[in-house]
Amino acid sequence: MCAPEEHFLDSPFVFSLFLHVMTSISTPIHFLGLYMILFKTPKSMGSMKWYLLNLHIWIVLFDYFVGLLIIPIMLLPRFAAFGLGILSHLGFSAMLQTFLVLTILGLLVIFGYLAPDQKIAKQNFIENMPCLPDYILHAHIFVICEDFTYHLILMISFTGLVSFEVLAFVGFLIYNSIQQLLKKQISKRTFKMQKKFFIALIIQIGVPMIMLLIPFLYEWMSIMFNYYNQSYNNLPMITESMHGLVSTIVTLSVHKPYRKALRAMLSRHLGLFSHSGKHICCHTKRSIISPIHLY
Repeated sequence: MCAPEEHFLDSPFVFSLFLHVMTSISTPIHFLGLYMILFKTPKSMGSMKWYLLNLHIWIVLFDYFVGLLIIPIMLLPRFAAFGLGILSHLGFSAMLQTFLVLTILGLLVIFGYLAPDQKIAKQNFIENMPCLPDYILHAHIFVICEDFTYHLILMISFTGLVSFEVLAFVGFLIYNSIQQLLKKQISKRTFKMQKKFFIALIIQIGVPMIMLLIPFLYEWMSIMFNYYNQSYNNLPMITESMHGLVSTIVTLSVHKPYRKALRAMLSRHLGLFSHSGKHICCHTKRSIISPIHLY
């Protein structure tokens, strides 16, 4: 029997606790973001309201799937995983949970239906991995694939395509606004407002995307160099579980109408950002009557 090295973040209890805490913190923030988008979006942003709402809903779904329903334990450098979330306790198979995650990520069509025979694949997985702790050996592991070359190429292509689409979308909006300004179809004031909105939109998209791309970079390197470290496998999932929270905070921070509404709400209910009134002290002048001397 081998003795696997155990570290703090290797523990499934610690890992699931981290994700539960993040879910508890992010839930009220998500509801606040939903309220702001539905009721505090001004008419000038009306065309973007449903886009922001759609984006917010998918972000919230991703958060709850990762941090509550599934809590996936990735077993890189192999394409294998198992869950610790509510769905596992309810008896959902690891295969079904994996398909749900792939559906949320839009990757089901890419390699969701190409899974090998699980009995043979799991045996090969255990034989080709270093010394594993008992909780992994006895877990309901789902092996997505054994030869991951095809899947990795498609996954990198998919990530690149999504990134390109986002950049192309923002670039097209900026180009269209500049063309309207040059043709004098919009005023400089309107262009200035649109410019501020585009900058806010880039920040809103860019910051959460970075939080997804950095973990993806480690995962890619782990696969390419055949490196296994369960602590490092858990860290990207913890980072990705913060994606929704950060995205919502950025949305509320970069768009001025939401920022003003939030300040007003905090001022009204918590007394924050309220300016103390100026106290004007009025001094009454006393008239001094000098005595009159009669000569």
